[in-house]
This record gives sequence, structure tokens and C-alpha cells, in this order.
Amino acid sequence: MIALLLLVVLLVAPVLGQERRPPESGRPPSLTLPTVHKRALSNGIPVWVVERHQVPVVAVDLLLSSGSASDPVGAYGVASMTAGMLDEGAGARDALALADELDYLGASLGASTSYDATSVGLYVPVARLAQALPVMADVVLRPTFPTAELERRRTELLVEFSRLSDDPATIARLAFPHVLFGSEHRFGTGLTGRMAFVKAVTREQLAAFHASRYRPEKAAFIVVGDVKVDEVLSLLEAQFGSWKAGAPAEEPTVALSAQHGPRTVYLVDKPGAAQSVIRIGRVGVDRATPDFFALEVLNTILGGSFTSRLNQNLREKNGYTYGARSGFDMRRLPGPFVATAAVQTDKTAEAVREFFVELDGMKKPVPEGELSKARNNLAYGFPSSFATNQEVAGQLEEQLLYGLPEDYYATYVDKILAVTPAEVQAAAAKHMQTDSTAVVIVGDVKVIRPKLEALKLGPLRVVELTELL
Repeated sequence: MIALLLLVVLLVAPVLGQERRPPESGRPPSLTLPTVHKRALSNGIPVWVVERHQVPVVAVDLLLSSGSASDPVGAYGVASMTAGMLDEGAGARDALALADELDYLGASLGASTSYDATSVGLYVPVARLAQALPVMADVVLRPTFPTAELERRRTELLVEFSRLSDDPATIARLAFPHVLFGSEHRFGTGLTGRMAFVKAVTREQLAAFHASRYRPEKAAFIVVGDVKVDEVLSLLEAQFGSWKAGAPAEEPTVALSAQHGPRTVYLVDKPGAAQSVIRIGRVGVDRATPDFFALEVLNTILGGSFTSRLNQNLREKNGYTYGARSGFDMRRLPGPFVATAAVQTDKTAEAVREFFVELDGMKKPVPEGELSKARNNLAYGFPSSFATNQEVAGQLEEQLLYGLPEDYYATYVDKILAVTPAEVQAAAAKHMQTDSTAVVIVGDVKVIRPKLEALKLGPLRVVELTELL
């Protein structure tokens, strides 16, 4: 055990480029990252390489600036389904052959989709990189979308939909964007789409989406690990340098969503539920917001840490819940801000009342001690976001996708520590307008409704589960 702990220390300390214990000055040090070598393939695809030679492994991420926001109207879910089907058959390999070869190489390969992007990630021992990249190239460039595998995936998703009525937390996650953005807005529907899409989607739709959105001018590579820049560039060129663009597809327009109207309480009935799942929020901010650092600190105080106001109030003081939290989902366009908890049924109204006590309380001046604790929480925790090759690659993906400044990570700690009480208060006054919130509660309506009506928060509306599916 001691030897294992020593190994972890030796591996992690060089990764962070700094000691993890607080310096004598009491001020967190700035993060020093390894050099990011920025090159490009012959077809123009950017390649960012970070050499980290502590462990003989490498992460290769392909970032595509097409995500679920690129779903055509009427086919919400196609980006997610396409990404999920990439490794179900590609090139000359079927799903089992792909899995067997990746296992033989000691590699993992997977794809994920957000509203703004799709990412295909390969993680492999560096000695097997040259063998693994052709597999990755087949998955990215030559997926076959086999009908049998699509039917299997369809069945899995439909079974998941059928189980939703048993999971109040999932129902709340579906209901909140539905009432906040509306069913016609892309952000109002989950990444996988609705049941009607899953039932009807065809392999031809997936192939068409792949052909029109998986394009070299939308792509960038991020490579982090035990590699040399020129060597990995040559390997990528051999597999992806001939990737040519086809005819572009017209990108759908995702409208800037209007703010939620007057505060409304939306109830989804779950008879007999022992808990109520509460989600309260409004349309938030985009990733480019000038309030970013103030909002980071604000949310840490409100609901972004265990010692946050929401958790201390609802869990520690009142015992309504095992945990309460909040957060901003920042995208190219404003995503949601949400505060949430699962609370005991007979305390639902009381918990909602305390949510608004804390949300409104953020508009008052924050005591310096509480502000300092929140800033230090963020500053000291920041280096842990770069502990592994995959985490470094993920951070660089965010920088590339949202066009963050070159010095963003180097100056993050300083900017967090510079946030003032006045900036937090101003951000709260602007973004914590509780009279324009959506309050979504999944629970036993006949039990919780009378007390909720007594709070006089605004109109109450019952949302049917069928609306969400």
C-alpha cells in the first residue's frame, strides 16, 4: 500500500507542475501547463499536442464542432444516435470485431455528444498507437450503421423510455428543459430525442447526418501523452490526411431562447412517491459571458460545493434532503441555470421556500470570509482538473470549442481570486431573478399541492408524462 501511494505521488506531482499543499503565503499558485504544440494536417485539420512522458499512454481526441444543436428539426436525437452507433460497425469490422481488436490493443474508444460538439476519444498504450489509429479512422470516417445493431439500440432506448415513470429524477431532468425552453426549441428536448424519433429513425438518416456533419473543416485533434509531436503528426496524417469535405449541409438555426415568463410551478404526478424531486431555474448564460468568473464564485457559494448555502440549509440545518446543488450549463447559446434537490414528500413546500430564500439571498452582499472560502475552493481545486491525459484533453477541447484565450488556464486562478463582493452581487442581481423562474416538482401531487398553493409562488400547472416522451 505504501509503495502504491508513493507511485501515485510521483505520477501526479509532475502532472500538476506544482505542490498540492498551500504555499506559505496562503495564496494558491497559478497553474503551469505543459506546452501545447499547435500544428495541422495537410487538409487543414488543427492538431494540438501536449507531450507528457510520465506514463507510456496517450489520449487522442477528435473534436467535431457539430453536436445535438445541429439536429435537423423533426429529427432531434440524430446526432446522439449517430455518435452512439459509430463503434457498432466500421470499415470491414462488425461491432464484435471492433471490440475484440480494441481489447487486444489494450485500448478504449468511445464517442459522446453535447449540444455543441461531438467527441471521439481513443486511449491506448503508446506502443500500440500506430495500430489503434486505423481503427479510430474507420470508426470516424467509415461507420456502417448496421441495421441489426440499430434495432438493438432502438430497443434499448425504448426500454429506457418505458422505465422513466419509475424514476422521478429522470422525469424531472426531462421536464425542466421542456417547460423552460419549450418543446420546439432544441434545448427543450434531451440529447437522445423523444420516443417518436427513436421509433422512426433509420440508418439512412444516420448515414446522411454523418456525411454532412463529420467533416474535416469541423474537426480538430487533441493529443496528450507520451508522444513526440512530429511522430504523432505523421501517424495522424497517414489516417486522416486524405479526409476530404463533401457537400456541406445547411446548419439549422437554434434561436436565442427568451427568458422564462412569470414564475410558474409545474407539477408532474408520481403517486405514492416518498420524495419530491425539485428543479428550479431559468435561462442562464452562454460560455462567452463576461460574468463567467463572478458566476463561478457565486455558484460555489450558492450550490456548487458541499458547504454551499443550499446544502447547508436544506441538508444540514433542516434535514429535508441528502444533498442540494446548483449550476449553470453554459453553451454557445445560453443553457439553463438550475438548483435542485430530492426532498422528503411532506417537506416539499418548505424546501421550495428555502430554495427561494437562498436564491434571493445571493443578491445581498457576500461576507468576505464566505467569499474567500469559495474563491479558494475553486483555486485550490483547479489543478485536479488536469490530473490525467484525458482530463487535459478535455480542458483543451473546451478551450478550442469556445475560443478561450491562450492564457485562459494560466490566468484562471488569478481571475478567480480577483472576484470581488460587488461583482458577485452584481452578477446575482442580473442572473438570479427569481420572479422569472420555472419550478418543476415531480412528486405525489395530491399530497404536495395544498402547501405549494399556500406559498403563492405563481400559477400551478400539472404536466403529463406523455408530454415529455
